[in-house]
Amino acid sequence: MTEKKEYQEFRRILREALGTDKQKEYAEKVGISPEHLNRLLNNNLINCPSKATLDQIIKSLQILRLFL
Repeated sequence: MTEKKEYQEFRRILREALGTDKQKEYAEKVGISPEHLNRLLNNNLINCPSKATLDQIIKSLQILRLFL
């Protein structure tokens, strides 16, 4: 079992990726459950996000930057 940590920088990036979307909308875009997204954003300690979750978040950030 992996150790849970704060991952503050990850949370900052995730909030940036979320932008003005509601959590439910963003979770659908990324392909994770709204509950999982909520845990990633709001629990003090979380497990390291999976590679698949990180890849989807990176993809959403790249798309967001195309419109800035």
